[in-house]
Amino acid sequence: MALTQKSTPVLAPLTTFRFLAAMAIVSLHTIAQKEEYLRSGVTFFYVLSGFILTYVHPYIEHGAGKRLRFWIVRMARIWPLHLFTFAIVVAAKPFGVLLQQHLIAGTALNLFLLQAWVPISRVALSYNGVAWSLSVEVLFYALFLFLLPLILKAPLKVIALSLALTASLNGVAYVVLPENTLGNVASYQTFLTFCPLMHLYKFIFGMALGVWWMSDSRRKIGQEQRNSGLELLAFFGVLWMFPGSETLAQFLISGQTYPLASRFMQDFICVPGFGLLLYVFANQMGIISRLFSYRWFVFLGEISFSVYMIHGIVASLLSRSNFPIKSPIGWFLYVVVVIGLSTVLYLFLEKPARRGIVRLADLFHGQKAS
Repeated sequence: MALTQKSTPVLAPLTTFRFLAAMAIVSLHTIAQKEEYLRSGVTFFYVLSGFILTYVHPYIEHGAGKRLRFWIVRMARIWPLHLFTFAIVVAAKPFGVLLQQHLIAGTALNLFLLQAWVPISRVALSYNGVAWSLSVEVLFYALFLFLLPLILKAPLKVIALSLALTASLNGVAYVVLPENTLGNVASYQTFLTFCPLMHLYKFIFGMALGVWWMSDSRRKIGQEQRNSGLELLAFFGVLWMFPGSETLAQFLISGQTYPLASRFMQDFICVPGFGLLLYVFANQMGIISRLFSYRWFVFLGEISFSVYMIHGIVASLLSRSNFPIKSPIGWFLYVVVVIGLSTVLYLFLEKPARRGIVRLADLFHGQKAS
């Protein structure tokens, strides 16, 4: 079983949305630390990942070589930059501090992007903390080849099964694990936050959404005015939904009594909203799509992975010099620095490393590098 990648046009507005999601996380980690709902920027990446992978790889073929190539290509997109940021963190701290802060097991798990499978903050967030989400993506890449034929046949059934799995794991963790251990051992909070299986339904929803979107022949039909209205509704609806999801979650599940369950519900509420956003803007037939397809906006989306991966490191280094990162001017300058460094990393590390790894893989399979 393997995938055949079809030649597909870039869905430019969706690329731009990657940057907006990355900036939500940047804001959460710098000037908006109390706005917990911004964590769902990571959830957007998971839903988008499922959608885009299904859009680019909708066909299944036999062949172990092509299956291996798919996994190599996916890892080539994330591992080189992860390794680079890992090395930066190691170089920036004295060896003794590293021994105190990071377990030996955490080091090995980080290198192979498996740290999120250990739901302990000290392990999952070791070194470059945001890399825990890459550990979740690795699970998605590993399962995609096996999930796609199932979702092509029965998307609703697979979504239902993924939700049942999530609910079951949630229940078991609630009974077995302590609520919060402040990162020293596994807890209910860290399990909900880090365990890759708890995020799988988001990726599956994105995959199903991609299948539905591609099978909807009406997506190419419609007047621009009508689609512009849908885009405005979807875009500003999601902007409202971000903070609104937290309020709704606390209404459905008392945030004072069950804070962890309320946070989980808030994230869950965002998933269908993100799906609506992707479904509408993938059509690229409205005024906002045209704006978000502007080359510089798309480029910001292309460097968003670097933005996500280095923003915490840059903030940490600036804090050592008492840089006023939380002031309006200080934060603006910080963002400019992050975007500038991300541009350099994207052009001179991400792209060259990805191409080099893919070409090396193709030497063994006689395929054309992409």
